Amino acid sequence: MAGAEFRHAQAQESRRQEVDRYNAQVDDLERRVKARTPEAVEDYYELLVEASPLPDDIAVDIELAYQPDARKLLVVRELPPIEIIPETREYTYVKTRDEITAKPRPVKEVRQRYADLVAQLVLRTMRDVFEVRPAELVDEVAVNAHVSTRNRATGRPERPFNALVSPHPWDLEAVRPIFDPDLSKPFEFEVLVKQLFEAMGMKSWVTQASRDDGLDAVAVNEDPIMGGVCVIQAKRYKNTVEPDAVRALAAVMDDKRASRGVLVTTSRFGKASHDFAARHGRIQLIEGSHLKHLLLEYLSLDALLGPTDG
Repeated sequence: MAGAEFRHAQAQESRRQEVDRYNAQVDDLERRVKARTPEAVEDYYELLVEASPLPDDIAVDIELAYQPDARKLLVVRELPPIEIIPETREYTYVKTRDEITAKPRPVKEVRQRYADLVAQLVLRTMRDVFEVRPAELVDEVAVNAHVSTRNRATGRPERPFNALVSPHPWDLEAVRPIFDPDLSKPFEFEVLVKQLFEAMGMKSWVTQASRDDGLDAVAVNEDPIMGGVCVIQAKRYKNTVEPDAVRALAAVMDDKRASRGVLVTTSRFGKASHDFAARHGRIQLIEGSHLKHLLLEYLSLDALLGPTDG
């Protein structure tokens, strides 16, 4: 009897400690949300938007970026593919043949239903955000909605932006976003770096995962004078990039026999890095401010340089 009471007391104490830890986390989140700490506000809204009831076959996959000064919340939302619209409109039982026949849904109807679904999900996302309390956290919300799909010509995965309701969403016709991506988000950063250098003339991309939350790529510059193999490395940092990163790029260039090397960061480089690049002669350093300028010039994007973990 005494043993059972002891085990019960232990279990009760364990549950109490777990509840205390949970309450402490909630209190900490509330404190940081009231202070408009971007990471806390993003986590808070993500939890609440993901809790909004939707049909089971519509997954909720969102990313958020919060601008405390403007009280603006930027939402990137994954959309379901057009296959979510049933191809069959109705089933009919034919008694004389004792069989069930399917009546297909017209293509025009499938497309219209999908367009309606896209619009409804975006509006639902905005409504969910504005219903969150305290209301003074957000004065404006913008939503980029897109579908992860494959390019019909190349067969490669792609994620076209669809922040406005595309004239033909069923064809995944991309449009320019209402707001521009947050480069502190890994996927947006990697996609934009690739798009930027392709716009600048780079071809034949070969990418691999970076060990420090960035992008490593080998590309070909087709310029007849400055062209050749180019190694591109992109680092999502909030602090100054260490000179070792520049020296490491030089080593990769030697290994790949590259004529050029580019190191891109969302933050900045120190004097030692600039000095090394100048001595090397074939390395270009692109800091956050320069990156924003290039994105605006080549892609017409005024991207956000949000905080990162680096």
